[in-house]
Amino acid sequence: MKRLLFFRPAQAMYRPPRSIPFSTSVPVSAGNTIAENTEVFSLIGNNGNMVHRIAMLQMLAFDRERSAQGNLIRWISQKGSVEHVAKAINKQFDGIVLTFANNLQPGITNPGMAELIERLEIDVYAFGLGLQDEYPAGARHMLTDKLLSLLEHINRKARIFAVRGYMTEAWLHSIGFDRAEALGCHSFFAYPHNVLALSAPEHLQSDYCRRAYLQVFDAGRAQLSVDGGVSGR
Repeated sequence: MKRLLFFRPAQAMYRPPRSIPFSTSVPVSAGNTIAENTEVFSLIGNNGNMVHRIAMLQMLAFDRERSAQGNLIRWISQKGSVEHVAKAINKQFDGIVLTFANNLQPGITNPGMAELIERLEIDVYAFGLGLQDEYPAGARHMLTDKLLSLLEHINRKARIFAVRGYMTEAWLHSIGFDRAEALGCHSFFAYPHNVLALSAPEHLQSDYCRRAYLQVFDAGRAQLSVDGGVSGR
């Protein structure tokens, strides 16, 4: 079975202080304060993405004893060398699983990831890319050059290039990434039998919250912004 590396972690765990038989590490706090949430964010990023990341860990069959999950952007930054990280990954793993959310938006760069994927000699699997908003067909300028470069490498190398919905699939095709295929949000893969057992509601309200953003300012102030609409673009 394949040794897989998952980007990024689905959980934020402390390393145990010493090796103790029949034990594992403990997770960080659920986030009772802004400081605790900042600690979680430093490793996993937006903790709202934990569900779709853990879905891939739960649904795939792989060599669990020799697989890992890690923040590759921080690893590249710490080492200061994409080549060093790529060499280590090529040696220790058979495939890399990239899980995304609404990364298709202005300003996203994923620093070092395009260069890393270019240098990998192992299988690449990408899941969950989605549009943050509706963009005109062919509007490549909506994305940064770094993100476009990453998409080019994924489109060329990935064994699976899965995106969230048909709108995302059509838009990516319009800007030249023709291998993108809509497979849905991979959060639903965490417990597929439970999801298949659900029935669609008879009456669906069109005005409801899709997601919210918490902005923290230097003066200790915070602002919650709510975005309404339907997810799964």
